[in-house]
Amino acid sequence: MAIKLQIRGDDAAAWAAANPILAEREIGFEQDTLRFKVGDGSTPWTSLQYIAFSQTALILIDLDGGGFQLNTGIYGDFVIPVNFTPLSWTLLAGKGVSGSLVVDIWVDGYGTFPPTVADTICGADKPTISSSDKGQNTNITLWTTPLLGGRIGRVNIDSCTSIIQAHLAIIGKPGV
Repeated sequence: MAIKLQIRGDDAAAWAAANPILAEREIGFEQDTLRFKVGDGSTPWTSLQYIAFSQTALILIDLDGGGFQLNTGIYGDFVIPVNFTPLSWTLLAGKGVSGSLVVDIWVDGYGTFPPTVADTICGADKPTISSSDKGQNTNITLWTTPLLGGRIGRVNIDSCTSIIQAHLAIIGKPGV
């Protein structure tokens, strides 16, 4: 037997005008803002808090040279799970080793796999560690291609000195 769950919904202005008291655990959905509240059986709509979800998207890529310095060239591929707008990147050298590392990210569609250097998204802002154990850019503005869900990313190590392991985090927001 199929079960149907239906949630009360209206636009924000209608909810505010009606200002209903939702039953305990009753969900009210604002169709125009895509936000919702959960009732407690006594608090009017306008006094309830919105339920918050993280609006962060994250891609984590681990690079491991197996105890040896990372080799230059293609390291590996990954699938971009959702539409994603990159906002920052952080690159950390593992094992407490300092050195230098430049990573490029190439992105292309599934149908045109594999990505190549012509598909770089980093522009002049490649994730980089320079004579250190870390690198970061918290305000990406030079990346040239939106990350669309289902596309394929490829990690290329452009250069490396001394680093045997690294962790790249690309942080952003869902959507493009």
